[in-house]
Parts: sequence; C-alpha cells; structure tokens
Amino acid sequence: MSVQNNYPGVVRDVLRRYEFIGDHISLRSDIFEIIALVQVGRGVDVNKDGYISYRTNEEFLVDSEAKGRIVYERSVPVARFEED
Repeated sequence: MSVQNNYPGVVRDVLRRYEFIGDHISLRSDIFEIIALVQVGRGVDVNKDGYISYRTNEEFLVDSEAKGRIVYERSVPVARFEED
C-alpha cells in the first residue's frame, strides 16, 4: 500500500477495513481459516495524476482472479532448557 504523502489517510483506511471485518474474526481459537480473493491485473493512469489507484475499476484492470484458502495454526513457543 503506497502512502503517497497521506499517511493519516492510509491509517484511517486500514482501521476502517478492520472495523468492517471485526465481527467476522474470532480470537478464541489457535486455528484460523483465511480466505482471500487475489486479483492479477494492470494499472492505467486514467486521470493523469501520476498515480495508479488499484482501488478503482477505472485505473486497475483485472486480468484474472483466484480464491485461496489456508488453515493457519497458531502455536505458542515451548520453553526448552538444555539439561546437563
């Protein structure tokens, strides 16, 4: 994610995204299922402002997309001691 001299705006955007998905996240388990949609495409500077916005359909043209799923198990590191 490019900051483009707008760090506070980027932080607000990230927080807004987390608030949107906050009801769908559970932290009660050590096993998580992560589902993501990945889009491959190309950027076009339509409005000639020098920046390519991947968030708009006008400036980011999707060539293909795929849905991915991964199961992630969070584990707590075990304290290991060397014995003589």
